[in-house]
Amino acid sequence: MQYLVTSDVQELLTKWVSDRGFVVPQKGFFLQMQGSLKKELQRCLPGEDIKFLSYLELRELINNCLSLASLNYPSIISLDGGVYVTNPDFRLDTSRIINEKRELIGLGSRTTESIDTQIQKILAQVQDTPIVLVDEGAYTGAGIAEVITMLQNNCIRVQSVVWGMATLEAYDCVKEQFPEIQLTPGLLFASITDWVCERDFYPGVPLSGRLVGNEDGLPLLPETGAPYVLPFGDPENWASIPKSRIDNFSTFCLKETISLWREVEKLSNKTVRCCDLARRPIGAPNNDSSFVEYLASLP
Repeated sequence: MQYLVTSDVQELLTKWVSDRGFVVPQKGFFLQMQGSLKKELQRCLPGEDIKFLSYLELRELINNCLSLASLNYPSIISLDGGVYVTNPDFRLDTSRIINEKRELIGLGSRTTESIDTQIQKILAQVQDTPIVLVDEGAYTGAGIAEVITMLQNNCIRVQSVVWGMATLEAYDCVKEQFPEIQLTPGLLFASITDWVCERDFYPGVPLSGRLVGNEDGLPLLPETGAPYVLPFGDPENWASIPKSRIDNFSTFCLKETISLWREVEKLSNKTVRCCDLARRPIGAPNNDSSFVEYLASLP
């Protein structure tokens, strides 16, 4: 069985530093990080085929699929949070949201605008034009099926769905509910143990972890996430890390995260403060204290 990790930390940090005056390490630093993470995952999941899918590879898969799908349906709605699809016609900023107890609330908004408000703004422009819905990937298919239903209930015609990657389970889930919609995955996996974004193992990286919000489906402010490591999140249920390994795995990820942020500080010649983060990990302060010192102080 394959355990899939999509590599996105370097790209997300590169975008984050663009208006903050920080400097990101060179590509070799991130490749070394990925190699260390792969070894740690192999220790946690012996016998699994740990596969990393690069940012550039996934973006190319998405763009190739989009170039075909958009020939007939020119309006593109992106769900990927601006990571892979750089110039869609519209963005629908949705995400699974949990509460501060790490309990799932459901599908919510990544922004202070509700999903319904976002959809109404899109509807006012697309009217009856068919659209292509695009996302980086689908594991179970339940999330994108819910989005399609919401769009259709608001008279937005989804004619095609493009994914960078999808499991057969996700493909069948969506096809069974919406047989009229064309589905185009760049990669289709018959079965995988799990799919995790690299960012979810590194607290403080933009979009890291599950989004924390309120019962209205809106995010907490400042933006707060629960990375897939202790003490923030649930690596066993969110990333298939065996219970016997979650302490060691979390310690490894925190050490790697500290090394990452220390390298950013070294190259930038300034401290990364908690308030500098695009998404702070749950429990971290929102002030000008050192984020590295906060991480190092965790038990």
